Amino acid sequence: MLRFLKRAAIVILLLLLILYLFLTIRQTRSYRHIPENADVIVRVNIDQIIKKLALNAIGHPSYYFGESAPDSTDTDEDEDIPSFNIPANLFIYNLNNAPDAYFTSLKIKDSVNIKSFLQNRLSIDHYEFENEYIYGYSKDHLLQLVFNDDRLFVAISLNKDNVKVILADLLLETERKDASNYKIERLKATNSDIIALSDSSEITGTFKNGSLEIKANLFLQRYLQFNTSNPIRKTNRDSVAHIWFSGRPTIEAGKTFEWNSTIFSWDSLLSYYDDYIDLEVKGQTTQSDTIITYEFNDDFEKVETAEIITDTVPSLDLMIKTKGNQLLNYLEDKLVVTNGVVNRDFFPLYQLNATQTGEYLHIGNTKNFPTGNIVSTDIIGIDANFKKIDTKKILNNSFGHISSVRIFGSLNSASPVNMSERFLSLTGEIKMKETDVNAFIQFIK
Repeated sequence: MLRFLKRAAIVILLLLLILYLFLTIRQTRSYRHIPENADVIVRVNIDQIIKKLALNAIGHPSYYFGESAPDSTDTDEDEDIPSFNIPANLFIYNLNNAPDAYFTSLKIKDSVNIKSFLQNRLSIDHYEFENEYIYGYSKDHLLQLVFNDDRLFVAISLNKDNVKVILADLLLETERKDASNYKIERLKATNSDIIALSDSSEITGTFKNGSLEIKANLFLQRYLQFNTSNPIRKTNRDSVAHIWFSGRPTIEAGKTFEWNSTIFSWDSLLSYYDDYIDLEVKGQTTQSDTIITYEFNDDFEKVETAEIITDTVPSLDLMIKTKGNQLLNYLEDKLVVTNGVVNRDFFPLYQLNATQTGEYLHIGNTKNFPTGNIVSTDIIGIDANFKKIDTKKILNNSFGHISSVRIFGSLNSASPVNMSERFLSLTGEIKMKETDVNAFIQFIK
C-alpha cells in the first residue's frame, strides 16, 4: 500500500511538472507575435484567468453551471463559429506608425466557417483576395482584418483609415519585439490579470473573488494640468456617487466645440473655470414633465391635451469652482441657462437649475448644496455605492452585478531628484454583489 501511494505521488508530481512546463512554454511563445513598433500594449492573461475561474467554480458550481434560458438560435449560430485556439495571453496594441488603430490576433484551428462567421457576427461584408491572405472590412472601415489558414489579425481603426498594408505585414511575420525589450520584460513580470503599458504609463487590473483591483501610474501632463491646492468636497453619507477632479484639461488655444448647434470657446470656458469640478448623486427626487398629445373631439377637430407625468430621477449636483459669476454669465449668453433654469435642449433628461453660491456654480435638481470641504491629496476620485439606488436606471444590465466603485488618485514623483516628473497614481477597487464569486465571471455573466 505504501509503495502504491509513493508511486501515485510521483505520478501526480510528474503530471503537475508537465502541466507547469506546458503553461510556461505557452506563456513564453505567446509574446512572439508582438511587433517591434508596438506602442501601447494591453495584455490579458487568459491562462491565469481560466485557472482562477476553474478553482472558483469548484466552490460555486451553481453560479457557473446554473441553468440559463434556452435560445433556439444558438445551435444555428454555433455552426458558423470557426475553431480558434485559446491563447495563453491576448494582446491588443497600437503601433508607432498607426496610433489610432488597435490590433489583435488569434490562431485559427479550423478555418472552414471563418468567412460566414466574420460576415454574420462582425458585419464584414467586403473582401479582397490576395495571394497569401484575404483582407476584409466593414462598410465604414472601422473594423478591418486579414487572415489565412493559420492566423487572423483584427484591427479597430478609430479614424477609419485603411490599414490593410499594416495588417498584412503583421500576418506575414514582420519584425517582432526582442524578448529583452523592457516592455516585454515588464509584461512578463507583472502578476495582474490585465495590464496596459506604454512608454510612460501603466494600468493593471486583478480579478479577485468579489472584486476587481485597479492600480495605475499615469503620465498625463500632455492632457491634464493638476491643482493640489483646492479643497475637496466632503463625501456626504447619503451620497450614491461622488466624482471629482482638481485640475483642468490642456487644450490648444483657439479650440472650439459645438453642442446643440451652439459654438463654445474653450479659451473662454477655461478662463472662467478655477480648477475644480465635482458631481454628487444623492438619492432620488421627483420630476414632473408635461406631455402634449392630440385627440379628436366629437366634431372631428384636433384638440391639444396636456398631461403631467411625475417620475423619480437621481438627485444631481454638479459643482464647478469659478472665478466670480463669469461662467454663469457665459452660459446665459449662449442660452444654456435662462433665468436660472438650464435649457432642456442641452440637458433633455432632467430639469436642472443653475445657481451661483460664492465661488461655486451649482447645476442640478436639488437646492441642498453641501458646503463641507476637506483637505485631501486625492485630486481625482470616484466613490460610488450602488446599493443605495436602483442601478437599472443608471447602469446597463451588463454592470448590474457591481456593488460599489472606489478609485482615488494622487500626484507622486517618479524621481526624488526631478520633481517635475510627476505622475498620477491611481488605486481602487470595484466590488461585486457576489463576494465569494470571481469578479470576471460576474462581469460577463
